[in-house]
Amino acid sequence: MLLIGDAAGRASADHDLPHYPVEENAALTIGASSGTGERGAVIKGQGAMRDYYSITELTREFGISTRTLRFYEDEGLIKPVRRGRTRLYRPSDRHLVRQILRGRSIGFSIAEIREIIEVYKAPPGEIGQLKLMLARISEKQQDLRQKRRDLEDTLEELARAEEACVERLAELGVTT
Repeated sequence: MLLIGDAAGRASADHDLPHYPVEENAALTIGASSGTGERGAVIKGQGAMRDYYSITELTREFGISTRTLRFYEDEGLIKPVRRGRTRLYRPSDRHLVRQILRGRSIGFSIAEIREIIEVYKAPPGEIGQLKLMLARISEKQQDLRQKRRDLEDTLEELARAEEACVERLAELGVTT
């Protein structure tokens, strides 16, 4: 799982590079399918290619708040184009939001996500990013396995405490 990538699945995080519209999956397309979308976001052709997405479109698509998008912007993870006070998100920003949310869902912190994005920008680029992802995934797996062991230990201790309470109640002549 790359946290960034272009339409072909190759990583591309540098927002100063040209941004090419990403082929849209019909199930993920939100908004108008031709003409102009919300706040003048230009939509090319029959809806398959988009230049920009509004903040409202992204919040609806991903089920997140505008505050969340602004937070990701403040953290430097996404860099929407500004037209006055309006934020216009490129397909690459949209892709980053999807990947940020994926990273968050598997337990990565914002700092870890930022690190993974930044690793792509410096040599060795995608290779370094993939190796870092593998290391972070392994760390997360180890952490989760330890948490599972800790939970199992706690459950066993709770079962012993429950049994002791039931036994003492029985000694006192109280049935449960």
